[in-house]
Amino acid sequence: MERLRLEAVNTSPHLIPMERLRLEAVNTSPHSIPMEQLELEADNSSPHLISMERLILEAVNLSPHSIPMEQLGLEADNSSPHLIPMERLRLEAVNTSLHSIPMEQLRLEAVITSPHSKPMEQLRLEAVNSSPHSISMEKLRLEAVNSSPH
Repeated sequence: MERLRLEAVNTSPHLIPMERLRLEAVNTSPHSIPMEQLELEADNSSPHLISMERLILEAVNLSPHSIPMEQLGLEADNSSPHLIPMERLRLEAVNTSLHSIPMEQLRLEAVITSPHSKPMEQLRLEAVNSSPHSISMEKLRLEAVNSSPH
């Protein structure tokens, strides 16, 4: 799994805050070796970002095995009581690697297409597997940097 690509699109017409967003991932692959826990954390580093003070992604592999992971489906629901926008954010990941073992680099790309979303027009996440064998991936941490000019 040299590369896993996630793309997120905000379908909400009014995007305002999103102080907290929780994502849960379920591995749909019948095989799958480890990945007991995948932890994604995104913090908005832009001082001018109104929305999205903190974004938390949590992924847990429910499969007892785990090698391939041809497809990983992530679904996000806004759990914050103060969250007006972003009713639902859908992330879909497809493994393009033929061998799907290493996964040295995981790239996440999130694009907010909402006309009212001033902050965070584009969010890029890049993850590097810290495991020397890059097979189990017990824990993977992602940090996001807001590239929005605003």
